Amino acid sequence: ARLGDSADETAQARGFLAMALAANGNRDRALAEFRRAVPVLLSTQSSDGDEDNGRNIRSRRLRHILEAYIELLMEGLPREEAIAESFRVADAARASSVQRSLSESAARSAITDPALAALALAESATLMSMPGRVCSNGIPAPTRDPAWTAFVQEVRDASLQAYAAAKTAIYSLTKSLAL
Repeated sequence: ARLGDSADETAQARGFLAMALAANGNRDRALAEFRRAVPVLLSTQSSDGDEDNGRNIRSRRLRHILEAYIELLMEGLPREEAIAESFRVADAARASSVQRSLSESAARSAITDPALAALALAESATLMSMPGRVCSNGIPAPTRDPAWTAFVQEVRDASLQAYAAAKTAIYSLTKSLAL
């Protein structure tokens, strides 16, 4: 059987081609391939009838393709346009299991305030400790492992220290401008 442009398999292949093109510096063609693949991938996600394992593999592939697309957008487009498109893609993926990762990626890409970035990192640490959380490789986070718990606590502590330092810097700058 021949697959057409609207087939999920074709769209996945286009997504991987776009990733390779972007990695080789061919951004314009990569962007064009992503723009052909992403709408198909997002429209076929809820109609996927595979078993749970097949959906998990597809979700990981989709997440990698969409994250690469967002990364290319952030590198190659004007910031406002890239952020708008990133959120549009993340919003369209809302119904899938990759939505959480995409929303977080789009939000982190938009943060320019050091204090806000530190708070986002602290929130990430909280999310990393939640049962059922899946790592980017599709493997469940080892939330019951003492080493993982210690790592998450270190991330949380470091982010709160960064937040305190950013607040101090902002206060100092504000105070010096007021003089």
